[in-house]
Amino acid sequence: MSPANGADLVIQGGTILTEGAALADRAIRIRDGRITEVAPSGGLTVSSGIPVVDAAGLWVVPGLIDTHVHLGGTGIPGRDEAEHTDPARAAPRLADHLARGVTTVADLFGYPPAMLARRAAAQATPGAMPRILVAGQGITSPGGHPTSTAYAWSPALASSAALESDDPVRVSAHVRWLCEVYRADLVKITCSDLRGSVARLSPATMRAIVAAAHDHGVRVLAHVNTDADALAAIGASVDGIEHVPAGPGLRRVFSAMAEAGAVWTPTLAVLDALAHADRPRAFLEDAYPTLPARLQPTSRALALAASEQTRTRAAVARRILGALLDGGVADAAAAGVRIAAGTDAGNNYTPHGWSLHRELHLLCQAGLSADAVLAAATHVAASKLGRLDTGLGCVADGGPADLLILSADPRHSAAALSAPEIVVAAGRILPPLGAPHAKPDACRRADL
Repeated sequence: MSPANGADLVIQGGTILTEGAALADRAIRIRDGRITEVAPSGGLTVSSGIPVVDAAGLWVVPGLIDTHVHLGGTGIPGRDEAEHTDPARAAPRLADHLARGVTTVADLFGYPPAMLARRAAAQATPGAMPRILVAGQGITSPGGHPTSTAYAWSPALASSAALESDDPVRVSAHVRWLCEVYRADLVKITCSDLRGSVARLSPATMRAIVAAAHDHGVRVLAHVNTDADALAAIGASVDGIEHVPAGPGLRRVFSAMAEAGAVWTPTLAVLDALAHADRPRAFLEDAYPTLPARLQPTSRALALAASEQTRTRAAVARRILGALLDGGVADAAAAGVRIAAGTDAGNNYTPHGWSLHRELHLLCQAGLSADAVLAAATHVAASKLGRLDTGLGCVADGGPADLLILSADPRHSAAALSAPEIVVAAGRILPPLGAPHAKPDACRRADL
């Protein structure tokens, strides 16, 4: 029973979980892909012929949001430029997101023409793929990430993914172009000296970027690698910190983030993959046991896993991840840092769709409550992206009709989010393609 575009749909009798509130026995009316009314079940009149989903005894939550993906990446090692430059090649990845309840993604860094084309396709066919927000061409220092790192193998990607400039005047003009012509949803910068190998963007340049973006109501997200990177970005008033700011000053970073109101997206899923890159087959069998053959490592990837460089990097990643799981993430939450869910999906062994549930599991393992994990993938994520005022990440009148209907209460265990009974995207009912894997007791709320 899936209504056509423009038709009404009513979901009746479920318990809505939204923005920390639980609303029992509620009805939701949907039309044209948006929620038009939320009311007690007995207070909503349903006309004859309107499809009704009986959600009695079930839980209704907002569709999940992955705030950090790279849709050009496949999630397995390889260098196929067409995966990045041909927007149609991302179709299986977009389907993987939607089937696993991920109804919104933010694409940060990539090949800008393909990013724009995918966003346009999503806007033209609501519910057929996730809602897509794009950062477009980012900004990095000369010789910085990703032009000299992740995309160095491809001239097309390296020349287009990010503007290399530390000139405040030039970057201000670039941000204005991004916001006014490209219509970027976000601005992504790299605030990293690549551990001393290049110059970090200067404070003046970062302040210029932030000022120009904020003049257009657009958020700025900063890729960082170390505690010094993060403190520099926070000092420039960025809105979000991406990845783990490793180093001895981590608690100082958390204090600064909390004071500034910056949102942290630790991307634990990609760090987890890096930590196990020297044994990918065993890792995927444990972390993603339902992964299809098309996302399994190739013989070339397995050969790379055996290299000394891979083993050394994996050991470093394991130390960083261990520290986060053993108190680092919990320290951030205790300091008042808002934590959003984002995976860096598209990188090696970080599969689209599946990896968000791995991220949520790891956040639970790190000490977050199930309520905080649900928030990280819904309204905190929407707030990070500057979309909370549109109703994204919530179940509310006027908001997008992106919903998951669950058979178990995710406040008891966040693993319930990994197996939705029904996915609703822009008002369309979509059967999941298969339940993603999550550890069954990864995260619980003690008072339930």
